[in-house]
Amino acid sequence: MAVYRAQNYYTELLWKYLETIHGYGKAVHIFNELVAHFTSWQMLQYYLHSNLRNVLSPTEMNELLPIMKSLLHIP
Repeated sequence: MAVYRAQNYYTELLWKYLETIHGYGKAVHIFNELVAHFTSWQMLQYYLHSNLRNVLSPTEMNELLPIMKSLLHIP
């Protein structure tokens, strides 16, 4: 529940900032673009993660750099 509240707080803060700086219409456009980009990034991450599991052996997965494991959500 704490994560939801934090996400909600910062989402609302971002919205207020965008609306104050750019106006309602432009804020809607920017916010929609952000949501679309986040969705695309999630789909790309899922696609990469799935393909890596099919292509790499468990040993090769363990040899990935920590930053790559973090980005691809590999334990």
